Amino acid sequence: LLKLVRPTFDDYKSENKAFRDAARQLSGLRDAASMLETYDALMSAVADTTDRTAFAPIRAGLLRDAQAACRDADAPVRMETARRALDAAGKRTDRWMLRKTGFDALAGGLRSSYARARRAMDAAWAEPDDAKLHAWRKRVKDHWYHTRLLRDLNPSMLDPHEAAADRLADMLGDHHDLAVLEAHLSHASSGFAPTADLDAFLTCLRQRKRTLNTGAFELGRLFLSERDKALAKRWRKYWSTWRAGKMHGHRLLVKA
Repeated sequence: LLKLVRPTFDDYKSENKAFRDAARQLSGLRDAASMLETYDALMSAVADTTDRTAFAPIRAGLLRDAQAACRDADAPVRMETARRALDAAGKRTDRWMLRKTGFDALAGGLRSSYARARRAMDAAWAEPDDAKLHAWRKRVKDHWYHTRLLRDLNPSMLDPHEAAADRLADMLGDHHDLAVLEAHLSHASSGFAPTADLDAFLTCLRQRKRTLNTGAFELGRLFLSERDKALAKRWRKYWSTWRAGKMHGHRLLVKA
């Protein structure tokens, strides 16, 4: 929501920082659990072609890490800090003010988020490393959230758009999760498994990353083919039609 109204919201920077700081309090807990989930998702994806028996020690190590993160003495404090920060932010929303109204309050943020997703895709295409693909995923996620917020303007058109954005964000998110797991296993101070088994697992992981990479670009180049100006103009028409329908319905109720 903040990024959707960013061009017309003077307090964007301070509020965005508040939400990011709150999320950062939980990042350690989230990352440890995420790596275990990523392992399970990978094994499920390659179940037909891979014998996971040799990889069991890797999962056991990831489970120990996740359990240790949950036992961290600071975890309750960080969770309470995040909760208080979010509560405080929620109370401030009553005072939020935008410099524009109607679709004009949303158009700049909508167009910007979509344009950034297109640029991030181009950057990832030119240099498809983990960081660039993760940056692309974040921009796609922004646009997905914006689509969810506005889908009632024209559900028949925006529901498929939202589904495509969700699918693309999921593929890029899975790629990022695998990259995080890969880095963790590659740089862990203690071995998770015998070297040969760990190497075999990482080979499997990297192949899955390549598959996701290919799929993301195939979908992304179609999904993000429209220019940002054209998309914003089209969605403005959705807004106008939606508003006209709302007003027409109101007039019918008044006459009745």
